[in-house]
Amino acid sequence: MKLPITSDEAQRATRDMRPAAGGLAAISFVIALFPLAVALYILLLFDVAIPGRSIGTLVGVSLLMLALIGVHAYFRFLRRRILGHVQGIILTHMLPRLDEVSAQLSEQSTLGQGDGDQAVRDLDAVSGFLKSPLASAWLDIGALPILLFVMLFLHGWLALSLLLFAGGLLFLLWRTVSQLEQPLRDVVPLLARRQAVSALGRSHSDIIRGLGMKGHARRVWQLINASLSRVTERAVRVHLQKASIARALLFAATGMALAIGAALTINDKASPAVTFAAAALTWLALEPLVNAVAGAHQFVGARQGWTRMDALLRAVMPPVAPVRLPPPSRKLDCENIAVGYSGLRRPVVQNVQFTLNAGEVLAIVGPAACGKSTLLRAIAGTIPLARGKIRLDDAALDQWGEDALGPHIGYMPQSVQLIEGSVADNIGRFDPEADPKNVVAAGQAACAHEMIVKLPEGYNTLVGSNGSRLSHSQAQRIALARALYGEPLLLALDEPTAQVDLAGEQMFTQSIEAARKRGAIAILAGNANSLVQVATHILVLREGAMLDFGPKEEVRQRMAERRKRIKVEQEAAARAQPGTASDTSQNPVSEPETSS
Repeated sequence: MKLPITSDEAQRATRDMRPAAGGLAAISFVIALFPLAVALYILLLFDVAIPGRSIGTLVGVSLLMLALIGVHAYFRFLRRRILGHVQGIILTHMLPRLDEVSAQLSEQSTLGQGDGDQAVRDLDAVSGFLKSPLASAWLDIGALPILLFVMLFLHGWLALSLLLFAGGLLFLLWRTVSQLEQPLRDVVPLLARRQAVSALGRSHSDIIRGLGMKGHARRVWQLINASLSRVTERAVRVHLQKASIARALLFAATGMALAIGAALTINDKASPAVTFAAAALTWLALEPLVNAVAGAHQFVGARQGWTRMDALLRAVMPPVAPVRLPPPSRKLDCENIAVGYSGLRRPVVQNVQFTLNAGEVLAIVGPAACGKSTLLRAIAGTIPLARGKIRLDDAALDQWGEDALGPHIGYMPQSVQLIEGSVADNIGRFDPEADPKNVVAAGQAACAHEMIVKLPEGYNTLVGSNGSRLSHSQAQRIALARALYGEPLLLALDEPTAQVDLAGEQMFTQSIEAARKRGAIAILAGNANSLVQVATHILVLREGAMLDFGPKEEVRQRMAERRKRIKVEQEAAARAQPGTASDTSQNPVSEPETSS
């Protein structure tokens, strides 16, 4: 039952646990001698104190036994403390990267890690096992050879009985663990699926109710729970059956020890004290095995959890700590970049290259599904590049590291995503050390301060799950304030005026103008006139490729000339083909509009 140790975190944790393992072995050896002390106490009590009618011997032996019980309890307490220390070592080495790695693999979806919460559940399973008495029971199983040797001194038949029952319980433990492996492994994807369905039901309750999908969702939920119940019932049946057999074997082994001892006493080959000592020794020797069988599901869950965590951490190498770079302040370069998603044969965006200097505003325009949002996400550093480089002040984004790069980028996705917490928490990016002055300054920069202070609790108003307590326009303006927090150099805003009215568009224009004057680089994705109006440069996308880029007026002129040329070509083609209508309105121009 050797655990895999392949990831760097698991290897470091194992290395740090070695001193604790030595302490556990030494303490467990002392604890293993306690059943021997019980057997000696019974022998002294019934073979010495009672036959000799010595109250002094009885009191002395009993006091000594009480002292040994105290020592035994203290050593068991020490062992639990050491196991807690082992748990702390595992948490220290594995917890920091588990959340990050599971989220990254969930986005890539290449290793089937669709449920990011599973890593945390696995860590809880390992921690729960180490904190439970079950871990001590597994350590106590190691005392069996010592107790068999002691039983041999009492009598060979008693030792043989203990050996046979111990072998039977060990086989039963092995079978229980083997039969629980697959059911507990099957539970994991079902739990992930049920959690996903539950999350979708909560986050899309309006759509499900409005489209009459509630019945379908309920049936899916029932099917998943039915499958989960079948798998769980199979595991519970195996577990209860084996635990009952193990408990029965414990009573049978104790009874057998009493019977063998009684037979030896009848034949004058042993005293009654030997019978009682053998029965006590048998019970104390086999009880850890019975407890291990009863808690086999917890052991299997912890072992599978460790295996999954180790594989997860091994799959993604830890990032190299980047060299701390000075804050960017001058320019943004996109060098022939291409962006794609897993499973697609060709990139969604390709052959895009441009340069923007501080104080310039770029509007990315183009027809729907041409790659505007994908390009913007790549520029913000939220998705990896398939090819090319994006640089801030000549340093590629991957040279910064996420924590160092984040303060220099203000990203606002197309679907506004507020995190459950207060307005101030969201604007301050949940930084526990965020200065309230900077939070208010960001709200003012987004022209959202007056709107925020009119909320029930102002900046302390809770936004609810995904901003559910706010209107769409309020959520979008708060998201803009979050992007402007800390005065980042690069602003990447996707459809930033989609949820606001004309007054909101004017306030957005004021915010971008103020950011441009302080030297920010703003990139706006969308075809709204307000975005083009505030832009200094335009990038035209068509089917994922850059069709044009340059200062706004130059691009407008080139696009107008291009539309005229296409119109002339269409009219000429129409005249060359008799019977074809020359009305160009039947052949709409496919080029994206960039008019204000």
